[in-house]
Amino acid sequence: REVAQRLIDAHPHAAVQLIAQDNCGAPGQVRNVGIELARGEYILCLDADDKVHPDFLRACVAALDAAPEAGIAYADFQMFDEADTLQQPPPTWSSRVECDCNFVGSASVFRRLAWEQAGGYETDLAMVGYEDWDFWVSCVEQGWTGVKAPGALWYYRVHGGSVYSTHVRRD
Repeated sequence: REVAQRLIDAHPHAAVQLIAQDNCGAPGQVRNVGIELARGEYILCLDADDKVHPDFLRACVAALDAAPEAGIAYADFQMFDEADTLQQPPPTWSSRVECDCNFVGSASVFRRLAWEQAGGYETDLAMVGYEDWDFWVSCVEQGWTGVKAPGALWYYRVHGGSVYSTHVRRD
């Protein structure tokens, strides 16, 4: 909260809003609150410990603009911190593959309309760690496809205590 407030104070003319709430343990709930208050046509949910390349948004929006049937723009991602691996999801979208095995990263840009039609992110605590995949599958169920954004890159921090790492060990 303090970091966000310092950014707001340093950039008073920017459209930055601090939404303060207690940690509920359900990323889907937090994402839904933020998206409900957002005004844009495109949405990016970026976890606090991840980063995006400066050209990431431009590349993802261009990919979505060029493919009106696509509700999701996904990208390659570089793991960092406890891992140093470049992950390269398939260059061509496959709804079947996405439903069987998630290849779309959490930091993917999607259309607000796809989020609305999918009913938002799942908020059940039993889905923590899988809320992104569940959301992508819900988009597919609504008839949306995805498109890989050439040149887009995000950076995914890997650490042993992450929700994702915990679920991978459990699974």
